[in-house]
Amino acid sequence: MYNDGIRKYQETSISSIGPERMIVMLYEGVVSRLHAAREAVAAGDIPSRCTNLQKAQDIINELSLCLDHNVGGVIAANLASVYDYMNRELLEAQITGSTSHIDNALQVIDPLLEAWRAIKPSTTGQATGTNKSSHTNDGPENAKYSAKEEKSTESICVAV
Repeated sequence: MYNDGIRKYQETSISSIGPERMIVMLYEGVVSRLHAAREAVAAGDIPSRCTNLQKAQDIINELSLCLDHNVGGVIAANLASVYDYMNRELLEAQITGSTSHIDNALQVIDPLLEAWRAIKPSTTGQATGTNKSSHTNDGPENAKYSAKEEKSTESICVAV
């Protein structure tokens, strides 16, 4: 019963945060796992290294799967390339046990994380290419927008 309450609270907390915060949390999860993997390499802890690298790859794969190439266009394509590069580096880190591949992935994700942290929640529409407020301020003829556009601003996967 107690655990069920915790689970419901966590689900509500996650579903009520904005897409920018969700992406920041995912990127922070990757960074945290990469640092833990780096420490595991230094300690010679192979199981921990593998677990942390795999979890980082899982998050990156989810981010990649969420890319909407129709809405995100070039940005989505570029991010897909970045995520592919990171996955290759983490695979090399899994195979070789080298921290240099982890460092390469960190060098790529750190600026992305900082960029997402800089996005204010009120600019969601601008980040996704649809700004609801501009539709309503331009007059009645421009106030019409499809449900698809409205839905895209709610999705964390639009241009992740």
